[in-house]
Amino acid sequence: MMRYLLIFLFTLLACTKENAPETGVTGKWELTEHYSDIGNGTGSWFPVAPADRTIIVFNANGVLEAASYAPLAAFKRYEVINSSTIKIYTASGDSREVNYSLDTGLTLTYTCRETCRDRFRRIN
Repeated sequence: MMRYLLIFLFTLLACTKENAPETGVTGKWELTEHYSDIGNGTGSWFPVAPADRTIIVFNANGVLEAASYAPLAAFKRYEVINSSTIKIYTASGDSREVNYSLDTGLTLTYTCRETCRDRFRRIN
């Protein structure tokens, strides 16, 4: 009986958050596609050149690392509001909401002159 209890405890300790696969927006993402639309609703997805692919990281502790990705560069923290909205915060506390989806990687939709969208793929 003691042996089974020890096996159970070791199994439980081995299953920490660090070993769990990343889900949702948490993780490291590489920019792969940009949506371009001239404002008439007929936009298309275009691949991002390998030299222009930037990395963003949504850490599990709410820290956002996106310094090289211009639309989010000023933002340092994030909070998932629901299954389609992330609230991002600057260091001074200003905030903005960004829509997201996880259908084909991570798609971020934010406001610019028209609707701007970027697609990312999860990387290790």
